[in-house]
Amino acid sequence: MDFSITKQHQLLRKSFVDYLKKRCDADSRREWISSENGFSPTVWQEISELGWAGLPFDEKYGGLNGSFFEMLFLFEQLGAFQLYTPLFTSSILTGMVLNEAGSESQKQFHLSRLSDGDAIYAAAYPLQDNYIGVGRGVKAVPVDDTWRLTGTCLLVQYAPIAEKILVLADSDGGSNSGPTLFLLDPKAGGATVETLETLGAEKAYSLRLEGALVDKENIL
Repeated sequence: MDFSITKQHQLLRKSFVDYLKKRCDADSRREWISSENGFSPTVWQEISELGWAGLPFDEKYGGLNGSFFEMLFLFEQLGAFQLYTPLFTSSILTGMVLNEAGSESQKQFHLSRLSDGDAIYAAAYPLQDNYIGVGRGVKAVPVDDTWRLTGTCLLVQYAPIAEKILVLADSDGGSNSGPTLFLLDPKAGGATVETLETLGAEKAYSLRLEGALVDKENIL
């Protein structure tokens, strides 16, 4: 595998740096971080229009079909300029999993929305039992044509504004038992989002599920 930096890579990296230098001064960053949702919706719209949100995805889903190398340059600069956005949570933690595990129809619908920045998705992957007591995972049981989810996930970023939350649950459904990914609508009922007190500047939340229902079309 060739890891050499090409002229195209250099130009792409320069485009990231030029935008961030122009847009992300220290005062603005402090204002955005202290806002209700912890980021600037205007900046989110701008970087989505630049194609950053769709960088990992195929062009047929509205993305740029970027390589891991190109994503490395992008997140290197986001870290250097300390810009908090839903990009990693929505496009990487959620979107790239959808890209690998979703059906073609799911990818056509969800990845196109993520690529455009029209929707923000969150990821809820339960912590292991031996890490922290209250993060004991999520259980899923079948109920007619739906699945009922119960449990708690911690450190779910951007949960209050997420259109969908990708939840990893331990399903108990006969031949379908085992770790399963569910696309949950957090506003459909049975889901409670609460703010967590953390040491970092980026906001984090807990997701408590008490019988939240997910239909079979939203199982990956």
